[in-house]
Amino acid sequence: MSFNDRWERLDKALFGYFSARKGNWFFSLDAIYFSIEDEAARFREGPMDSPNTAELKADMTQQAYALSGGYRVLEGKTTLDVLGVARYTSLDTDREVDVATGAELLPDGSRSVGRKEGWWDGAIALRVLAPFTEKWAFMGYGDIGAGGSDLTYQLLAGLNWQFTDMFSAKFGYRYIYQDYHKDDFKWDMDTSGVYLGLGIRW
Repeated sequence: MSFNDRWERLDKALFGYFSARKGNWFFSLDAIYFSIEDEAARFREGPMDSPNTAELKADMTQQAYALSGGYRVLEGKTTLDVLGVARYTSLDTDREVDVATGAELLPDGSRSVGRKEGWWDGAIALRVLAPFTEKWAFMGYGDIGAGGSDLTYQLLAGLNWQFTDMFSAKFGYRYIYQDYHKDDFKWDMDTSGVYLGLGIRW
């Protein structure tokens, strides 16, 4: 699903990233939470000129929490990190259909269907940080793995602007793909779009 599609249907979203480092070793937590809503209505003339209408409402909440630990294998003007990642994904979907027939002999009704799924994936990752001025740096990240998913991978490319010793602005593009299926449930989706953030270092 593209950034524009999700933005139009977005209800709320929260994103966060925390990292701690000692020497060349580091630990990080990446959290994603968002929910989207969509609805549609259809009209059709039924028997005896009765006005039949149907409304569909769909809600979806997705959460992903990634724990990672890694080691800096290249230290210098350009840095390169190798990471091991454990990512948990949770999905909660709900669909509700309301039907109004407008005819006494044809009853109105509604039906709702919901599904919850959660799974773990493991991945290996590389992250590079390459400054090209005193305050600007390119950041690239990629991971690939499996587990609950048959395949999952993530790509990220962005720029960091260190405008004070403590604060930095971060912006770029992020792409995540997941291929998960269990019984009659299948989640073969990619999520992509731009990101903007504020970094705080102490």
